[in-house]
Amino acid sequence: MTDGQVADVKAAWHIAFAPDTIVGEDRGDNDYRLFAEWTDAGVCFVTRMKDNAQFEVVEERAPPQNRNILNDQTIRLTGTGAQKKCPHLLRRVEAVREDTGDRRVCLTNHHGLGAEFPLLADNGHCGQSILPFLNRNSRPNPIPNVSSSFS
Repeated sequence: MTDGQVADVKAAWHIAFAPDTIVGEDRGDNDYRLFAEWTDAGVCFVTRMKDNAQFEVVEERAPPQNRNILNDQTIRLTGTGAQKKCPHLLRRVEAVREDTGDRRVCLTNHHGLGAEFPLLADNGHCGQSILPFLNRNSRPNPIPNVSSSFS
């Protein structure tokens, strides 16, 4: 998409994704204004959550049994200015890779993902490994617009 001289998140502002597109990116380029813009436009995203992100848990979901999901939560961003930038409730999912024990915390605005969400932890990349799953299984009809341009 770019020559590598522009941050992916800056380039993302110049791309008009169609509603129901799911954008997957694994770099943790958390731009809360962009997340709000996408949510308002009906565009879904899955990304790695920054370690220093501040939030409050609004709802705890029971993680599926016999899976590598540690936490499945609905959250509200609480960092300085975060609520102004992204007033939407988001979903935080913490997973662990079985092979390495590494933990990944992913952030999404897609609240309808079901118990199969743990597939995102298969290789530890929030954006990359969940996209094939979403395109096949997240809705009765496959999602026509899936983009992993920012992974």
